[in-house]
Amino acid sequence: TGGDDQGDVQVSEAELRRVHLPPFQAAIRRGVGSFMIGFQSWNGVKVHGHRYLITDVLKKELRFSGFVVSDWNGIDQIDGQEGFTPAEVRTAVNAGIDMFMVPDQWRRFIETLKAEVRAGRVPMSRIDDANRRILTKKVELGLFERPLADRRYLKTVGSAQHRALARQAVAKSQVL
Repeated sequence: TGGDDQGDVQVSEAELRRVHLPPFQAAIRRGVGSFMIGFQSWNGVKVHGHRYLITDVLKKELRFSGFVVSDWNGIDQIDGQEGFTPAEVRTAVNAGIDMFMVPDQWRRFIETLKAEVRAGRVPMSRIDDANRRILTKKVELGLFERPLADRRYLKTVGSAQHRALARQAVAKSQVL
């Protein structure tokens, strides 16, 4: 609404499903492994805490089997205040986010999540589901057998061919 970055998408569910859901459905059909939640809201509710969109629609209805990752410090915005709270942690985890980008306060995040699990406000089944989703993708990608990047192609990174492909990708995916 109003073209604001991290704004509020004010559309009906029918329009959301008709216009915005098809690319997600196509990505899932093609085997995408993860989705990142954005900073925006849908009809006034921050998507980082939106259980209906993340769990009910994406994971259950669309049968997405990969994992969902937060945006950079995205859970901090659920209540509109600086920094995350235990309520934001439990809301985001229970909404269906599996992996969190909490770069500076990660130790506090882990301790907070542990406390929420111990208190019964985040079920262990939710933690098990998140772990299963993440570990499944790591196994599929061979990250336990080959945890480091294949460096054989390092010298080609940034080549004219790569830059041409990058320009083509940008031209086809620009959003105004």
